[in-house]
Amino acid sequence: FHLERSKRNMAGDELLHAVESLGETPFRQVDPQKRSRFNQRDCEKLMLIVARRKTYSAPHGTGETKWQGVADELNTAVGASFSSRSCRDKVAALLREHVKASAVSRRASGVAETHTTLSDYTEAYLQLKTSFEEKRNAEKDKKTRRAKRLASAGGKAMRKAAQRYFGVISFISI
Repeated sequence: FHLERSKRNMAGDELLHAVESLGETPFRQVDPQKRSRFNQRDCEKLMLIVARRKTYSAPHGTGETKWQGVADELNTAVGASFSSRSCRDKVAALLREHVKASAVSRRASGVAETHTTLSDYTEAYLQLKTSFEEKRNAEKDKKTRRAKRLASAGGKAMRKAAQRYFGVISFISI
């Protein structure tokens, strides 16, 4: 009986030692071969990084390098292993969820909105993206108007030249 008890104590000590050693082990093991899952803190950090890096302003064809930079920064910040595609997909999902939640909130007038840090970051990102797209569209419209004006200016110049030419001819014929 006494021998059994000492074995149990020894097993308990080993278990206690194992539990203590787990406390020293970080929550996430960073292994690039393994995927990580997003938690609330990761999503908040992701939205901050994306808003700061302005991924929406990347010229055509350079988006993948922007998103890889986002993934690298997020991985070093939170000690995880996220791919650029998972970051891009998560941001798209967060934006969809936010738009859906804000539409529900607008329909339920009189009900106080619940603001979280993540929803605030997502709203800030959407505002930045919207203002960028509005500026880009305004510049595009300005270029289009200028091109039309220049195209019509050629026609005007030709008409004026013709009027001068025919005016000179009519003056000579008199």
